[in-house]
Amino acid sequence: MKYSNRLAYWALAALVLAGCSSAPVKEAKAAKPEWIIKGSGAYTAEAATVFYGVGIANAMPNISLQRKMADQRAREEVAASMKTSMKSMVKDYMDHHVDYFNPNDTAGSDEFGSYVSKSVVDQELVNCRVIDHFEDPDTGALYSLARMDANSDVMDQYKESLKQAIRDNHGNVLRARTDDALKELDKNVDEQRQHENQLLGATEPAPAIPSALSPTAAGK
Repeated sequence: MKYSNRLAYWALAALVLAGCSSAPVKEAKAAKPEWIIKGSGAYTAEAATVFYGVGIANAMPNISLQRKMADQRAREEVAASMKTSMKSMVKDYMDHHVDYFNPNDTAGSDEFGSYVSKSVVDQELVNCRVIDHFEDPDTGALYSLARMDANSDVMDQYKESLKQAIRDNHGNVLRARTDDALKELDKNVDEQRQHENQLLGATEPAPAIPSALSPTAAGK
């Protein structure tokens, strides 16, 4: 009797183990990367302030088109962030040199800031690169991350755009102070660069991108 009970016990144990071994193993879902959570904007980095743009395209049959849409939206986000940051730089310049501008011309002030920021973005956005992608396993949506460094080229273009706007007496620039403004502009912009992160709105470090700037990531 005892022998029969033992056989029954081991037979039941074998069935349980077999059932466990055949149960499907659920794979852990990939967590969204930090750059999606933080989103688009200006961030601090080692060499210079960086602009990140996050674009998204919903699932669609045409994978190639989906990627193009996500990439384009990411670049548009970079452009929008850059324009906002450049306007802050221009406003800081104008606030510190009110004697170069007509204080009663608010519309001209806005026009001056928009002109400079647009000039910088139009000239420099060609250097914006898509550096990472992420596909949402639940929805099939594709996320793209674009990056643009606010390096010396960007700041040089900012300086040149300021000079051009002042030479043309664009917006509310006082014609009588044009020469003085141009003479001091290089020094003024160099002073601004000492507070670059703050002026550009970069208050947090850039999210880590494991594959960022690698040859394979840039070409994805």
